[in-house]
Amino acid sequence: MTPLLRSLAACALVALPLLAHGQLAMLRPGAAGPAPTLAAPSKPDGQMRYALGAGASYLSATSTNAATFNLGAESAVATTESRWRFGGKALWSRTVGETASDNVTLVLVQESHHRWRGGTWLTEKFSVLPGLRAGEGLRTTLETGVAVATSHFISINVGVLQRYDGNAAVRRSDPVFVTAIALKLP
Repeated sequence: MTPLLRSLAACALVALPLLAHGQLAMLRPGAAGPAPTLAAPSKPDGQMRYALGAGASYLSATSTNAATFNLGAESAVATTESRWRFGGKALWSRTVGETASDNVTLVLVQESHHRWRGGTWLTEKFSVLPGLRAGEGLRTTLETGVAVATSHFISINVGVLQRYDGNAAVRRSDPVFVTAIALKLP
């Protein structure tokens, strides 16, 4: 087995329990709303919960070396009638080769779900992202919608996504109509 395959196998073994834990957190019995998208645990008791994470990587190739380091933090508070999530991630990357570059990226996300009636939820998510190219300002997205749980296993989501890019040459904003069917496996 090559060193690369050994490294990938070791990473997969380390990540497997974390993935299983994340999947179990989304399959809460009796949850008749949209599945959570952040890693902070969400119990409907009104208590604030937190998740912190960090990661690093290094790549050494023939003509290029690259290193990255990231930090992430998320918090969540939930009751039987609403869920609020806040998160952020900072990524530092450095590439050394024909040209050297350092980049720092910051992503902020705020998300909420509010029960309207029974299994019907009003959803909202606001994200602040870096520009598509380094040094090009910020992009934002605002997602709003309605999620209806038709049964314990299936929900239908309908919404509008509004994107804004302050540095776009022609169109600064871009609305998108979104529909989805979500299936929760037991």
